[in-house]
Amino acid sequence: MNEGTDSSHTMRISILPEDQEIGFSDKDTKSPVKRIPSPISKPTNKEDNPQFHELFQSLYDAAILSDMNGAIVDVNVRALEFLLFDKAAFEELSILDIISGSDET
Repeated sequence: MNEGTDSSHTMRISILPEDQEIGFSDKDTKSPVKRIPSPISKPTNKEDNPQFHELFQSLYDAAILSDMNGAIVDVNVRALEFLLFDKAAFEELSILDIISGSDET
């Protein structure tokens, strides 16, 4: 890597509304594949899948689970420590509220 060169990159995360077609704007008239709603209405809780919950909570990095609409479903302990929220506060937020510089477009 060359000295003085900034190697950082940003990534844009797009969260589409349920009725928006993937890969096409409202102006497109083609017949694209539509987003299929998730068959899982709510991720499994600790009692339903203790192995997943244990793995999720033991991650060293902050981790946030959200649904396809961006609603935060679960957070691990590191996310609580890193973002300085309590678990109840996350229930009121969207992933767009967490990601710096994000918007709904």
